[in-house]
Amino acid sequence: MNDLDTMVQDIAESTGRVLPTEAEAKSEKKITKSQRIRDYFEDNPEIRNKDVVAALGHFGVTAADVANVKAAVKRKTAKKQSQVKRVSQPPQNGTPQSTTTPFSEEDDSVAIGLDVLEMGIEFVKKSGGISEAMYVLNVIKRIRSI
Repeated sequence: MNDLDTMVQDIAESTGRVLPTEAEAKSEKKITKSQRIRDYFEDNPEIRNKDVVAALGHFGVTAADVANVKAAVKRKTAKKQSQVKRVSQPPQNGTPQSTTTPFSEEDDSVAIGLDVLEMGIEFVKKSGGISEAMYVLNVIKRIRSI
């Protein structure tokens, strides 16, 4: 094992690279293959899948990995665009558009205070459950659109 360490050290010195210590190597954050692929596509947006495999193959990246990441990014982008399109589209039936913007469960940008949450919980309890509360809100929405 000592010979291997010596050989690695000699190669590092001859190439001018500085090797991290064991503690530095362990503390260094592991980057996943998927993240490497996303980063590579971000730097090179028009690159082909097989070129990504050629560039990142030494990290164990396969053509299937690249295709899966590319498809996932495409789905995520399409989902975001459809949400934006739904919010920004004018109503088709001539009814006025609601002034509130819908948000998904994943949207962390919407800030709701504790008092609003407590009133919401009380409303759900008085309505008889989530389904009934949603029904009441839909009725109110329809009434407001008249």
